[in-house]
Amino acid sequence: MLISILLTSYFTNRMDVGKGAPKKNYTTVHKKRWYLLWGISPLNTVDAKKMAGGGVTDYSVKTQVKVTDILCGLPTLYFLRSQTVTVRKSISLRKKVKKQTSNQGTGS
Repeated sequence: MLISILLTSYFTNRMDVGKGAPKKNYTTVHKKRWYLLWGISPLNTVDAKKMAGGGVTDYSVKTQVKVTDILCGLPTLYFLRSQTVTVRKSISLRKKVKKQTSNQGTGS
C-alpha cells in the first residue's frame, strides 16, 4: 500500500473535438469523476459532450489528476479517488450580443 501512495502522480490528458476551443472568448466547465477500488470501478460518468452543450461541435477536453485529487484520496489510501474533467468551449453568440447591448445602454 505504501508503494502505491509513493508512486501516485498527477497527469493531464488533452483532446480537441472538432476545431477545439478558441484561444479567446471561451468558458470552462469542471466536473469530478470518482472511482472506487483504486481507480478500477467508476462511481459516476462524466460526459464531455453534455458538458459542452447540445449543439456545440468545437471544444477541448482536459482530464487530469491534480494535486487536490491526490490529496482527496490520501485519507482512504486511494480506495476512493477522483479525476477532474474540464471542458473549454466558446462563449455562445447570444451571450456576447446580450453583453454588448447591455453595455451600450450604460452611457449617457
